[in-house]
This record gives sequence, structure tokens and C-alpha cells, in this order.
Amino acid sequence: MDRDRFENLAAAYGGDPRRWPAAERDAARAFLDADPEAERLLFEARQLDAALDASPQPRVSRALRDAILAAAPQPGPEAKTGGFFHDLLFGGFGRGLMVAGLTAAAVLGVAIGAGVTQNVLSGVQAEAIVAEAGEPVLDELEILG
Repeated sequence: MDRDRFENLAAAYGGDPRRWPAAERDAARAFLDADPEAERLLFEARQLDAALDASPQPRVSRALRDAILAAAPQPGPEAKTGGFFHDLLFGGFGRGLMVAGLTAAAVLGVAIGAGVTQNVLSGVQAEAIVAEAGEPVLDELEILG
């Protein structure tokens, strides 16, 4: 642990190392034993702790608390259901539209896939026909004599 880390811990957690994070305590004690300046930092942190402890605790009256709560925004009816657009998309009618849209997309995908497949197969068949046409064809008369 270095001086900056020790000072940050004292500023954040106060002058009592028992209040510091458990993972930091052993290193803080070792630093405190090794560096005489560390004791001064703890002393200053303890003075601040004492001043904070001596200051009066703020008290909020019930009237102020009730006024603040009354002034806070209240959720409207759309907050409970998700609002008009949420209901339109995800409500009963919206679900029907979503199902219809997904069905249409699936049918369109199948139709496009079938069309592409047909074009590819037609091209393969045409290539096969052209390839066969280029080969010499044996005539029955040549074979039989």
C-alpha cells in the first residue's frame, strides 16, 4: 500500500481502520507501522469523524415528507399497460398482426427459395444438355454395321 491509497481510504472510511474494507486492513496496518506520516493522516481523519459525529442530525418533518411525496409524479394508466403503442403491438390485435407478418415472411422466404432453386436447376439441366450435344453421338448404323 502506498501513501495515496492510505490517504484515500482514510478520507473515504474515516480514521478507524476497523471500518475500512477487510481486504485493505492488513496492508493499512503494515503501512501505518512503516510510515510515521500515516498516523498524522489517521489523526486528521479522526478529527473529521468527530466533527461529523458532533453535528446535529437532520430531521425532516412529517409535513415536509408528505409534501415531497405528494409532489412526486404519479404513474398514469399507460404506465400500467405499457401505453397505446405497446398495446397495439403486443396486445391481442398486435399479436395477430405479428403472427400474420411472420407467416407472410415465412411464405415469401419459401417462395423465393423455390424460385431460386428452380432457376439453378434449369441452369444445370441446360449445361448438361449443351455438354451432351457437344459429344459425338454414335448412330445405330455405326454400331450395327
